Amino acid sequence: MLPQRCRLKSTSLFRQALAGRRLFVCDAFVVYGVTQREEGKQNLPRFGLIISRKTEKRAVRRNLIKRRMREIIRRELLAVHAARLARYRAIVIIMRPPALTKPFETLCALTLRAFTPRPGPVGDA
Repeated sequence: MLPQRCRLKSTSLFRQALAGRRLFVCDAFVVYGVTQREEGKQNLPRFGLIISRKTEKRAVRRNLIKRRMREIIRRELLAVHAARLARYRAIVIIMRPPALTKPFETLCALTLRAFTPRPGPVGDA
């Protein structure tokens, strides 16, 4: 289970994260994030998950995908890649319909890819 201190519950932080930068887009989910104001802070970010009723009608299925994502966040991101996440204050993940049919390992790989730094464009110096 994801620790309470890492869960995003504040409506204002949800809005700030959704108004912030889009960090990653794939067919299963979209990740939005807002960075820390103070550079020296090393707090873990708060995560929020959104899966609408339009995506899946049954609450059981919506809750299943939320539990899967929380486990991926807890087991992979917070345990292994916490240093990469230190610059974010809030991260919101909006789930899309293909996430319901993807296996756990695929969702895990996509989530790790979302937070893996990608090289910038190569230009002539």
